[in-house]
Amino acid sequence: MLNPFLTNNIMAKKKENENIEVNETGKEGTEGTNTEKELPKRSKLEKKSFSLDDFKKQHKFDKQTTFKKQDYIYVDNVLGNKAFVNATGINIPLGSNIQIQGHTNSGKTTLLFEIARSCMEQNILPIFIITELKFSFAHLRLMGIPVEEEVDEETGEVTYKGNFLYIDRSKFETIEEMGEQILILLELQQKGKLATNICFLIDSLGTLESDQCKASKKSNNEWCGLAMQRTFGKSVMPRIELTKTEEYPYTATLVAINQVWVRKPDPKVYGSTAKQETRGGNAFAFNSKIRIMFGNVDQPGTSMLKIKYKGKEVCYATRSKVTVIKNHDNGISLSSRIILTPHGFLPDSEGDKIAKEYFKQHADFFMSQIGGGNPDEVEFDEELVTATDVSYSEED
Repeated sequence: MLNPFLTNNIMAKKKENENIEVNETGKEGTEGTNTEKELPKRSKLEKKSFSLDDFKKQHKFDKQTTFKKQDYIYVDNVLGNKAFVNATGINIPLGSNIQIQGHTNSGKTTLLFEIARSCMEQNILPIFIITELKFSFAHLRLMGIPVEEEVDEETGEVTYKGNFLYIDRSKFETIEEMGEQILILLELQQKGKLATNICFLIDSLGTLESDQCKASKKSNNEWCGLAMQRTFGKSVMPRIELTKTEEYPYTATLVAINQVWVRKPDPKVYGSTAKQETRGGNAFAFNSKIRIMFGNVDQPGTSMLKIKYKGKEVCYATRSKVTVIKNHDNGISLSSRIILTPHGFLPDSEGDKIAKEYFKQHADFFMSQIGGGNPDEVEFDEELVTATDVSYSEED
């Protein structure tokens, strides 16, 4: 016998479904007439002929930015070779931002000075922006850059003059203040008061604090990273790139050495490897057109070429590795060995034939470092540089 309560529920459900069907057809049902309104019919879109030229004119896309013909700083040196260009396949594109990174004594400053000398040969004004006061004008002379030394007879103060501008930390203390110095010169160039092509040469990024750090008297990597992003990523570097346009009478280029530290492999991640990081964050790296790394990632990757004479040793050259790790100019990324000397780069060669010939040509200079002697009696040797000063923290 059927349950009367269950039978009533089934009948009620059936009646409810019938009412829903009636309402959906627009007919009167027991639950009322809740019908939907008909939507207005859309007019059919007609295909029209399209002219891209007319569209550009109508929406003001027909007037595009015009650029100067791409030119370069053609890098060579006082030794009369193009060792850097042959090792990397690149020159320095005008109107671009270039980053140089690597461990100490691996070739970064040598490249910066070769670029400065090449600028002078092409009537481009080098502007040195120095954050580390280990800058050597004597080294500039060795690299073939004319420098005049003037001594004040009363005070004994020494000043150096040449066809360049020199700005150091006596004129700025923070990342923002350094950026302001660059922006002032860019403004003067745009107005025609600095009427020449210029190349900023920074040595180096990663040594300055931010305004916020200075005000609070606290060191904070995040604040410095934000300052680099605001000052360089969003202001200085875009302004450098804009000088390639016809609107600007002269072109500006920026080449910066960036200090590095090494992030150790994560022991929790299989296959994790060490990674070289730039101090001050990645803002400059992201916005650079070309990035150049000297040495290896977690080790210097260099070796000293030495002479030994009567118990004394002199390093006359250093073998290093140079790698183009980013190239948005021609897309080519090369890695090669190169020899750096006090006078500039040399190509690597079998048995160090070229390096030894260089020593013979400059024997008087090197032998004077050990009190003189007969260069024909020296013994050549090579010593691998170990990682004694590699930083494994951005705090170091």
